[in-house]
Amino acid sequence: MSRFIAVLGLALLPVWAGAASSPAAAVVDGLQTALIAGLRMPQSCAARRQRLEPVVGKAFDFDLIAQKLLRRHWKDLDDAQRARFRAVIADTAITTYASEFASTAADKTTHFEMLSSDDDDDAAAGRVSARLLPASGDPVSFDYTLRQNGGDWKIVNVVAQGVSDLAVRSAQYEALITRSGIDGLLTELEYRNQQARAACGTAP
Repeated sequence: MSRFIAVLGLALLPVWAGAASSPAAAVVDGLQTALIAGLRMPQSCAARRQRLEPVVGKAFDFDLIAQKLLRRHWKDLDDAQRARFRAVIADTAITTYASEFASTAADKTTHFEMLSSDDDDDAAAGRVSARLLPASGDPVSFDYTLRQNGGDWKIVNVVAQGVSDLAVRSAQYEALITRSGIDGLLTELEYRNQQARAACGTAP
């Protein structure tokens, strides 16, 4: 699970009684409840992907994430490239979750703890802080940045142990664009996703 923590981060299975009263925390709760089910319910990778796709799509604002990942390059993309990039990053999230949250005996006692939630109906952004309590090893801290989109709270960034997912991936994508251009970036990310889906499908 360490690769997943470094790349996308984890949310939480709240144990704080006030979690349900926070709109931002409720979004994270819904995502994590679905992820934890993967540890409790033996399923194929394809079945996990099918179950997680609508949950992940609802929890994350992939439109805004796409813009933040590409920064100054976003304005250079045409509509088709933008749609293609949004599909790529959504597929990355779904495949990673499906791969890492497979049912394994070692993860049966893994759980998550809510630390705090800072959001307001009148605010544009909010934050949810949590920590992962793994079956073994030290706790891992997470900070989720959420923004309101059409009245709904959606995740736009995850900071795991002080490392920002957006910052790390944006730097990686900048290097790929410099080397291969936008189309090269898209082709490379699609290839990586294809390889990840194949590996997920053959994992026990």
